[in-house]
Amino acid sequence: MKKIAFLLSGILLMYSLVYSQENCANALEITFEEYSTCGQIAITNANLTGAVPSSDLPFPECGNYSDTTNDLWYCLTVPEGVNELAFHVINAQMIYTPEIINFKPGIAVYTGSVGSLNLQDCFYEEGDIFANGEIRFRIVDGLTPGETIYLRVWDMDNNEFPFYVAASVRTEIPEHNCETPALLTSGGCNILAPKGTIDAPEECAWNSTDNTIYYYFNVTSENTQPIIIEANYVFCFENGSSTENPAETELQMAIYKWNEVDCTGVGGSDESTYFGCNNGTGTVSLSSQLDPGSYILAIDGYSTLTGNSLCTFEFSTNFTYSIISFNNTLNSKCNIFPNPTTNSFTIKSENTSTNVQIFNLNGKLVKSIYDYSGENIEITDLQSGIYFVKLTSKDNVSIGKLVVE
Repeated sequence: MKKIAFLLSGILLMYSLVYSQENCANALEITFEEYSTCGQIAITNANLTGAVPSSDLPFPECGNYSDTTNDLWYCLTVPEGVNELAFHVINAQMIYTPEIINFKPGIAVYTGSVGSLNLQDCFYEEGDIFANGEIRFRIVDGLTPGETIYLRVWDMDNNEFPFYVAASVRTEIPEHNCETPALLTSGGCNILAPKGTIDAPEECAWNSTDNTIYYYFNVTSENTQPIIIEANYVFCFENGSSTENPAETELQMAIYKWNEVDCTGVGGSDESTYFGCNNGTGTVSLSSQLDPGSYILAIDGYSTLTGNSLCTFEFSTNFTYSIISFNNTLNSKCNIFPNPTTNSFTIKSENTSTNVQIFNLNGKLVKSIYDYSGENIEITDLQSGIYFVKLTSKDNVSIGKLVVE
């Protein structure tokens, strides 16, 4: 009898969760929380199973939406000091049937109130055959801190999929690209990372890149060998649930030699740049003998039919890296003017073609300019503070200090 009662209560709970989102007035609220280096994200798992059409106007004007489209509603509050948000519909389960090819998400973003909605924007992504569509970093600006935002989500073919819907304060994350990796510090996050940015090494159960992030670090002759890096789960999402230290989610890590300019040699398993990988659950450790130089740690979430591993994690290493190394290599060959500056600067260099990288005091790469030849470099997107400017040419490397007021 207890089993029957429990089953009935579970069915009723599932029914109430689905049908409580059948219109804007019953939108499910999702709240912003901090997720390590991903920053503030409002995220929840969703499932279109049992969803029904809603009649709230105006209807979306994209993604095959019609009055017969089954949809779900969510709402969130714009955080303090925020005027724009990025929206995401990601990590859908793969469902292989003759009738269903892939997930084709649509999302509409509204301001206003129940009964008086204002459609701000509409996004969709069709994906490809046996490749789910994903909506990532679609930005809506002009928002007011404290106002309520309503989200309407659906599948373009009215199929039933589990997936995640999210909004993030960060509208871009440079460490999603191996040309702009973040400094390897104490924590990381791959929740919003995109697919397919490098070739997989084809080892350590790593056959496709699904949501890869990149961190850089320097090795000196004084470091103890082998270099050891450990990534330990803090929190992970899976379709349908989220748990502390889950047993099924998995990460893959690989080390590559980095030229400090672009992604050349990052990805795959070319022995000239590839220094091994490892994979696992819980705590994943990678140990390699590395010569002095710059390296990239690539981390990928394990892919299954139910989606990818979306996690925050902590790093520990047997070495330290400090921005002080920049101070020790400052030289007069990097002539920056005006300095201090507010909006832009120029570099006087003897080289006609130079790559420029700007680092903050934490060692994070914040801006890159390729094939620089003396033009003005705009920095209106940088906050006030001290930065290091690194010039790399074929025959020379020079570093200067920049003050942004």
